[in-house]
Amino acid sequence: MFGIGFGELLVILLVALVVVGPAGLPKAARSLGKIVMTARRMVKEASDELDINEDELKEPELTKIRDEVDEIKAELKEETRL
Repeated sequence: MFGIGFGELLVILLVALVVVGPAGLPKAARSLGKIVMTARRMVKEASDELDINEDELKEPELTKIRDEVDEIKAELKEETRL
């Protein structure tokens, strides 16, 4: 996941157990889980917002291209009439 092996994970858990204590470890794990879920939700919302803004930025460009194509079509029609 983060390049952490089983031995390293075991050391982290043992240090957490010593620092927080056996009674506080479940509460600390829940708090950490809530923090991770909140961070993931915030990143997803920001990513979704950026995707929407990207589409909004492309719309004026597409409108400009469509207008140019319409102008070219009109010019071609006029040339074929002559």
